[in-house]
Formats: sequence, C-alpha cells, structure tokens
Amino acid sequence: MSRSPIPSAALVAALAGCTIGRYERFEPIPADPETVLVPGKTTKAEVLAELGAPTEIHRQWDGDLFMYRYVRRNIATLEIAEPYVTRQSLFVYDSKSERHDRLAVFFDRRGVVSGFGITLGTEKMPAVEKP
Repeated sequence: MSRSPIPSAALVAALAGCTIGRYERFEPIPADPETVLVPGKTTKAEVLAELGAPTEIHRQWDGDLFMYRYVRRNIATLEIAEPYVTRQSLFVYDSKSERHDRLAVFFDRRGVVSGFGITLGTEKMPAVEKP
C-alpha cells in the first residue's frame, strides 16, 4: 500500500481559490441633489460645475437630459480546482450583487433645469458575503 506524500485535505486547501471584492463604476451621486438642483433657476453650466460630466447625454426636442449613474457590485467566488492533470474546476461558488444610483436632470431649451429624478439603490447594498 503506497501512501500519498501530501494529505488529501492539504491538497484541496492548496488548490482552492477565493475572491471577495467590491467594484464601483462612475462617481457617487450626491445624497441630496436638491441642494444643487433648483428647477427654473440652475443652469447647465452650474450642474456641470457641481456634478461633473454626466454618464449619458440625451438630446430631446424640448431640451437635454443628463443621466448620472453610479454602480456598485459585490462579488464572492470560491473555486476548488485540480490544476495539474485535468485542469478542471471541481467546485465553484459565485455570489454577485449589483445596485445602481441614477439621477436624471431635465433641461429646457434655454439650458435651465426643468426637473430631476433620483433613485438611490446602493444605500441598501449588502455587505460583501464570504463564501
């Protein structure tokens, strides 16, 4: 009876990989845009100075629309693989969660804010889960 030089548990532990991360895309949206955006008063130049460049600009017949977007993504991955002979994954666990904040700023033809709407989804973002 031959005995393996490396115990099975040590082999599995050595071949397991774990990734935990949080990724963010674009800039966070100010929590209270009402301090910056006053319909009928705030100009396009003032919005750009306070909030920076929008993620998207939509041209409309009665004025422009600036879209600001912030994306937060949590990921957790655990992989157990055999990297030498078969190079196959034996077990993979993936957990992903993604939330968005969106701010839409509407302008009239003169370039003055006519209205805005905000959705804050990242406030309820769960903590990064460990596999």
